[in-house]
This record gives sequence, C-alpha cells and structure tokens, in this order.
Amino acid sequence: MYYKVVVIGAGPAGISTAYHLKKNNINCCLIDKFEFPRFKLCGGLITEKTLKLLESYGITDFNKVIKERVNKVNILSNGKKVITFETINYFNLVNRMEFDNWFLEKYLELDGIAIFGSKVSKIDLDRKELVVGSRIIHFDYVVAADGAKGISSKILDKKINYAFGMETDIETIFCKGDKHHIDLDVSIAKDGYSWRFPKGDVTTLGFAFSFNQNINYHELRKKILPEKCKIKGAFLPYGGRVKVVANKNGMILVGDAAGFVDSITGEGTYYAIKSGEIAAYSLTTKSPINEYIKRTKYICKEVNKAWHFISFFYKFRKIILRLIPKHKNFIAFLCDNQVSTQKGNYSMIKLIYLYKTQREKSINF
Repeated sequence: MYYKVVVIGAGPAGISTAYHLKKNNINCCLIDKFEFPRFKLCGGLITEKTLKLLESYGITDFNKVIKERVNKVNILSNGKKVITFETINYFNLVNRMEFDNWFLEKYLELDGIAIFGSKVSKIDLDRKELVVGSRIIHFDYVVAADGAKGISSKILDKKINYAFGMETDIETIFCKGDKHHIDLDVSIAKDGYSWRFPKGDVTTLGFAFSFNQNINYHELRKKILPEKCKIKGAFLPYGGRVKVVANKNGMILVGDAAGFVDSITGEGTYYAIKSGEIAAYSLTTKSPINEYIKRTKYICKEVNKAWHFISFFYKFRKIILRLIPKHKNFIAFLCDNQVSTQKGNYSMIKLIYLYKTQREKSINF
C-alpha cells in the first residue's frame, strides 16, 4: 500500500493537512488510533481568528458546532473575582469531540482516505514505511499530527515542555457562575489557569499548567473539579522555544506535535489548522521540508514571543493582578487585539501603541 503523504493524527492539524492535500489532488491517507467521534481534552474555546481562517477555506457552517458565543470574562485569583470585562470579539465555545468530527467530515466529503481505530506502531523514515495495525504502508512523506507525546516525538527525540490538564463536563444547572460569562482563575499554580466555559446545557470545567511530578494531581483535582464526575487528563505542549518542526528524511510536524501552542491561552487550534495548511502547500513544492521550515518560522517566533509574554505576567502576577482592576478597558483591548486576532504580535509596546491610537481616534470622533 502506497501514499505520497501519510498524515498521523486526526485532530485539527491532521485534518487540515489532509483536507488541503486532497484539495491539491495529492494522494494521501489520514490515520488515527481512535474511532470517531472521540474524546479530546480541550476547553473548547475557538477564537475569531480561527473562524476567519476556516472562512478563507470556504468553510462557513461552523455555527453547527458552536454551543455558545460569549464576550464577558471574569478573571479570578484563587477563586476570588479580580476583574470582569467585556470584549468586542466573541469567544466561541464548542465541544471538541463534535468540532473535530465536523471538521473531519469536510475531508471525508472530498472522498478522503482514512484509517481509524488502528495505532501506528512503527515508522521507518529511511525505508519510507510505517506499520499501522497489521498493514505496512509506504510513503514519500509523513506528516506528524499526533500530539505532544506521539510516536513522532520519540522518533525525532524532540524535547517539548509539557503541561498537564484535567477536565470534566457537568450540567450547567449544577454549576456555579453566570452562564453568560467565562471564568479564568490564573492563580492555581506557578503558571497556567483553570477555566469554566458554559456551553448551553453543559459547562466545561478544567485546569492546565506546567507538568510537575511533585504535584499530587489527584488532590488538586478534588479542590478544583467537582466530585463524582467523569474526569480525563492529557499532556499538552506548553512553554519553551520551538526549534524542530521537520526532519530532512521526510517528516513534517504540525500542531501540538510541533509545539505550536499559544502559551497565553493554551489555544492550539488556530496554529494546528494553519500549520496543516502550510504543510499541505509545502508538499506541492520541489523542496517540501525546506519550504515548510521557511513558512513556519513566523509561527515559531510567535509561539516563543507568547511564552516570554506570559512568563512576564506570571513573574509579576501579584503586582499585575492588583493593577488590572484600574485598567479594565486595556485588558479587554488585549483580548480583542492579541488573543482573538493577534494584531498585537505579542509585543506589549505595539499593543500599547495600538491602544493609544484607538483611544485618540475615539476621542477625536
């Protein structure tokens, strides 16, 4: 069995890659160890920039999977409210199981080939073959979209800093908090945060921060998440510099496998979809690996900037949390121009300049 490109992992990064490869008439196969739909640990917050990216592909029916659109945010510290603000752009809340399945259908509607429920147990980049279940598949290139701790990270010996997260869904009627606000508690650990994301009848509760073997996660879960709920955990890429995004022998890393996660919010969906698009385009060129490395340099820079940005916040967290109640409009501006749209390019200087410019225009108007 032969495919020009094999994509391992059917999350947003893998689906995006396969979708764009199929659009370019490139012979490919999408593989995932799970049958779909399947569980995915994620708060399920989709930003406006992600929806606009999907729109640029001609995909506009995402309202089918959006459970709630919220633009009111509570920032908390150890359970106590610090500030409440309202943004111009909305945060779109989804069930990731449904979202991933919906996105997968876009690829399958193109008659895309997929293998589900079988795990890739071996990849030989020199011989250009892999083993999935009982099948041997030959390829020219393999795109690794298999997450932070997939087989690709072991093959390339890729060093990624991890966060560990835990999450559960409960009925909204049993959940404390306004169903028209999202809650973010930024003081649960050295970094990271806990979240409450209302999605109609169901609310997602969870937390994630840098993995630490000395932390008793079972006890922490009892403090943050409700008892007698189905709780799942997972590792996520978080922090540190992104360096390795491809291998000269024919492997390209996308999404979480590459470490493409915004450390400010923990959002990986936007970079997952975008890096999949870039990977597919690169595979249509004469030098796919070099092209992909070149075209993802800006993502590496943004991810690294985001880590420095959020590291500054956690270093001076106590001081910043005392100051932000007096600067509610600026905090809302940060969410609109960095988190939702990335206009600020993770530069506080640029964000302050944009904020002052916007204020001057509104005053003159």
